[in-house]
Amino acid sequence: MITYNLIMLENNIKEVLIIPMEWIWAKRSTRWGRFNDTAEKYHNSMNQLRLLVGSNKDRIIEALINWKYQINFFYKMPESWSLKKKKKYALTFKSTKPDIDNSFKFFTDTLFYKTKYNDSAIFRCNCLKWYADVWEKSFIEFIFLKELK
Repeated sequence: MITYNLIMLENNIKEVLIIPMEWIWAKRSTRWGRFNDTAEKYHNSMNQLRLLVGSNKDRIIEALINWKYQINFFYKMPESWSLKKKKKYALTFKSTKPDIDNSFKFFTDTLFYKTKYNDSAIFRCNCLKWYADVWEKSFIEFIFLKELK
């Protein structure tokens, strides 16, 4: 379920979509073009994202093309980490895999699938990669940037 927030910061209204997501990073298919289990999970996570975005898809695509957005990718911390380590890294930048360009590519490939738009129209990426808070799961924070008139 997507949650919405409206916040005002430095004369800009920001509408924020929080999209829960379990990240699956895998090849789309094997080198022979066949699906394996991890490729199947990858496509299932793409379908899950399409369902969650739903009616917001066109608004998100328009924001991506017109560079009126910011995306924050929040990743769940590893289960093996101690609580002390989780508290230390909560809401800090993530510098490990997956790469931010792969996260952005996953997001845009999912949204632009079977649309009249092409993701080559995106000329600039405005993304950050974070560790989620201690008890939170992975999610995408999509921020629509709107100027006040």
